[in-house]
Amino acid sequence: ADGENARDPLLALAPSKGLSLGTRGKLRGLTTVQGLPSNSLYALLVQGRKIYIGTLGGLTVVEDGRVSRVFKDTNSKLTTNWVTALSAVGPRIFAGTYGGGVFELNGSEDLRSFATEVGRVAVNPNAMWSDGSRLFVGTLDGALVFEPASQQWTKVKSELPSRNVLSITGDGNYVYFGTTGGIARIERSYWK
Repeated sequence: ADGENARDPLLALAPSKGLSLGTRGKLRGLTTVQGLPSNSLYALLVQGRKIYIGTLGGLTVVEDGRVSRVFKDTNSKLTTNWVTALSAVGPRIFAGTYGGGVFELNGSEDLRSFATEVGRVAVNPNAMWSDGSRLFVGTLDGALVFEPASQQWTKVKSELPSRNVLSITGDGNYVYFGTTGGIARIERSYWK
């Protein structure tokens, strides 16, 4: 994550227990003692001055080095606390959960579930990626592609060597799906 200037970048690391946050040589820990709902972290997403953290105990927002908000099944629309993946499409923040499906954190700091559109899928750890205009989500049962402009979801299964999608990445021409049966390379123009 970038700090105030390029000479002093902010580092956000997720070691085996909690979050390490700070600058090189001056890291400090954020754990359950400082407000994290769990020390088991699965995903980090930096957006401006905010760090979104997917944990075993919910979705955490860290601002200016402090926990500012925690979303859990007891205080939000999350249906399961295990947040496994995070991604952004422009200013829109998306969280994937293991068994609760995909959620969007809107500008009013409320979560919206996409369970009606795609079900309460199990999103694999860190299996979300955005090409800047679409969101790609890896699940135990194929991949999901979300087009924010049209609000449409597409399911990708038959194009993949296995339905268990563990990772997704891409470049200007292709999207790569890492599955338990191998890697699928699909041209980005496929979704146009």
